[in-house]
Amino acid sequence: MNLRQLAHSVSYAGIIRIRFQGFKARLPRLSRENPSTPLIVPSLYHWAFPLSRKGFSIGRGVWYHTKNDKREGRTMSITEKPVAVLAGTPVDTEMGAAVLRAHGIAALSCPVSRFPLEQAAFQVKSREEKHAALTGILRGAMEKGCRSAFIYCNSLSGSADFPALSRELGIRIVTPMDAYGLYAKSYTRLAVIGYNGQALAGIDTAMVRANPALVLLPAGTPTVTFDIEEGLDPDTIIRRNHIDALLRYFEDCGCEALVLGCTHFPYLTKALGAYTKLGLLDPAEEMVRILCAKEGETC
Repeated sequence: MNLRQLAHSVSYAGIIRIRFQGFKARLPRLSRENPSTPLIVPSLYHWAFPLSRKGFSIGRGVWYHTKNDKREGRTMSITEKPVAVLAGTPVDTEMGAAVLRAHGIAALSCPVSRFPLEQAAFQVKSREEKHAALTGILRGAMEKGCRSAFIYCNSLSGSADFPALSRELGIRIVTPMDAYGLYAKSYTRLAVIGYNGQALAGIDTAMVRANPALVLLPAGTPTVTFDIEEGLDPDTIIRRNHIDALLRYFEDCGCEALVLGCTHFPYLTKALGAYTKLGLLDPAEEMVRILCAKEGETC
């Protein structure tokens, strides 16, 4: 991979998105000796690269942020206790890491799979297989100093027993499902778009358990996730997947807001405002608040 193969575009908040050409042809193979080792591979879009490379160091299989961040009159060493970020692919893993770094929290990226379809196949494996693989990833992160994990993937959260993993390993774990239960109490009818049935089932369970009177209108939109992984323009993604028509349907059905039930979908947030009046519910910020509360800190 040389510099001529990189197309750079600067986005808001001092974040650079870097497109890696030829990504699919150059995916590294998982280690046969230790297939559960956290793996970072060049994604078509890596998020949360500061404009200066200072503050990043690269380790085997992980990205570390090594900068001290002063917030609200205090200094937090964000390398001292990194938070493991687990998600389906390198793309949404780095999106989750960006969320944490925006709050001055160190992030250790641990993607579970290399691309969406591989992650979908992982999610339908036996409970024992998923438990063993996730245990290996989390233990690897704990060896690198992590005492908390941030699961930035709805479908992964809906398909694995993270409460059991937390109890077994003694690591604090936050998932999007923790946030949805809080949102549910404020609404009577919500639209939900997610990657697949695993995500939608998990969201339905979390929200209806918190508010049995809540009506959910769910829609699986995996091709939207594929297009985001490819780095297509948000407006193009919305139109080619008929999300604009889906939003009109949700509005006609009386939905009060739209749940972004895939952690890739905040990529579309700004563009969605031109197609709907529905409010957008993204669990990321609530997840950060829950994480900080478990850490005994204020974020």
